[in-house]
Amino acid sequence: MSLSINDSKNAFIWSPVVFISSVVVFYTLKTFVIPLFIPLIIRNGGPKTVWKWSNITNSLIHSFITGVGSFTCFIIYPETGDDVVNFYSPLSLFLAAFTNGYFVFDFFDMLWNHRKRSSYELMFHHFAVVSCFSLCVFTQRYLGYGMVALLVEINSIFLHWRQLLLLRNADKTETYYRTISVLNLGTFVMFRIVTLGWLTRWLIFNHDKIPNYVYHAGCFTLTSVMMMSTVLFFRLLIADYFNKSITGKSSNKDLKVQ
Repeated sequence: MSLSINDSKNAFIWSPVVFISSVVVFYTLKTFVIPLFIPLIIRNGGPKTVWKWSNITNSLIHSFITGVGSFTCFIIYPETGDDVVNFYSPLSLFLAAFTNGYFVFDFFDMLWNHRKRSSYELMFHHFAVVSCFSLCVFTQRYLGYGMVALLVEINSIFLHWRQLLLLRNADKTETYYRTISVLNLGTFVMFRIVTLGWLTRWLIFNHDKIPNYVYHAGCFTLTSVMMMSTVLFFRLLIADYFNKSITGKSSNKDLKVQ
């Protein structure tokens, strides 16, 4: 999409505002808003369970905004995927800045409140993602590639939704849980596996058309995300379809599959 230089500059000037606003919004949601709606069963689980509920709810909100936002970008600007290097739109730039704000906030939220092995793995993932989206924001290039990558968040909506159900000790035999589980696995294949495969294929076949630092940053991020996604996919299958305890209530052990 071709925009005037002034349009591009105005959007770039506003991107730091979007980034800071994103950090403030997610801090406000987690600290003041989400605690007002925490179910009693979660409060009774103690501070650790309350933190998990608030953190996952925040993640769900981010996934909904960026997943729907990136999908909307493809609808409004059909050319988004035609040239993933040079495509530009204010919406794509703002989404990149917005998602950076969330990942930066979530990084420090886990660093301060949940220092566990699983959190360090996610913090590593966050660092890689922020590095790539920062490249998109500061260069105003590769935004089309970034919008394709954000389609993964459509799956994350159902992934986080499932986590919240597990925290509430949902019965895995109930239609509600089974529906979310099926949607989670379906979107996992469609919007995570297929999307990551497309991103990897593009990176391999266009290695000679992009700077080495961009190629290595992309490889670094994709490798970490694909490794985590592969392990996660099999854990989800085992937990929801091959675990003998599936007929009973979910337990805290199920949370480890995330």
